[in-house]
Amino acid sequence: MSTQYRAPMRELVVGSREELSRALRSVQPDPKKVFLKLLDPKYSLRRKEHGSIECAIQPYADIEAELRRAARMHEIIPENSPGLIAVVRDGETGKVSGYAMEFIDGSWFANYYYARPKAAREYLKETAKLLRILHDNGFAHGDIAPTNIIIGNDNRIYLIDPEAKISASGFSADVRAICAMHGQVNDWIRRHDAMMSGPKVA
Repeated sequence: MSTQYRAPMRELVVGSREELSRALRSVQPDPKKVFLKLLDPKYSLRRKEHGSIECAIQPYADIEAELRRAARMHEIIPENSPGLIAVVRDGETGKVSGYAMEFIDGSWFANYYYARPKAAREYLKETAKLLRILHDNGFAHGDIAPTNIIIGNDNRIYLIDPEAKISASGFSADVRAICAMHGQVNDWIRRHDAMMSGPKVA
């Protein structure tokens, strides 16, 4: 368990893609629930190597900062953010090369804008409550966007991908982002209602 990231996760020291696949299976038997973020493409796992794993390569990311921030967010809202499973270290350098987290089954909030705008408005209210909890604990997400909010298949809201490095302006950025999305959703609802209540053709 790593104390550096303040989350119950395993450290996987690997030297190849095959070693990473075996190590992941040892800590997470169900491969359908794994999402990998990696710095080095050499560790990228294909679906046939590890079930339905999802893998993102971020060669220029500050992966350690991302990991610390994701761990902290999960401490504050454990039911509404993906849990962390393991940190991946390069077997040669010992440096952090990525991390594994729970894969959230669901839909991007972006998919609700036009298909279900009234539901989207309610989800935004719940998202605002989650942001309030984060802010009350001194944590700003910093990158609130329709693609960083997931509506889970369990109908629960999940926040993902907090900004790796944040400044004091991150708190106001969160508020501006949620207000902007709320305005867009309300605008689409007005357009939809006006279209539905328009003159009927005989």
